[in-house]
Amino acid sequence: MLFMRSRDMRGLVEFLTEGGGCLVPLVLFIAFIALLASMVRAITLVETENRTIEPAQVWLCIIPVINLIWLPVVVDRVGDSIKNELLARGIAKKKEGYAKSAGFIGLFLIWVSLLFPYIGALFFVFALIYAVVYWVLINGYSRRLKDTAGDDFHSAAQADEGW
Repeated sequence: MLFMRSRDMRGLVEFLTEGGGCLVPLVLFIAFIALLASMVRAITLVETENRTIEPAQVWLCIIPVINLIWLPVVVDRVGDSIKNELLARGIAKKKEGYAKSAGFIGLFLIWVSLLFPYIGALFFVFALIYAVVYWVLINGYSRRLKDTAGDDFHSAAQADEGW
């Protein structure tokens, strides 16, 4: 609805220069907050002894410049925490990456897009794709941890009936 004709690039330029350009970073920031929230949710499903990062530490990624260093640490530690929990529950599968590869590839592509401004737009599009893949993987692990959380409780309750 914003542009009546797709070939009219002047309308796009006017939209972006008259304040519409603030919409894109705002939407990306909201998506980034939602991604961090899903990472926190996944970490809260991990038992304390299996965590390599606390849920509150994920929110340090909001701080500018610090997030360039802290995001890879968070991706690695969230993956390790999920791995530890799945191994402890005995439901880990062989050759699982625990979402680390998608997270690191997405971060690498974002860094490349920041270093090379013109071709960086192409890298940024691929970085967004990998960020969505990472998000889906983390949500899948959260669902898997949530679905198997009751199994441990029931098996422990059956093993020890209080006699």
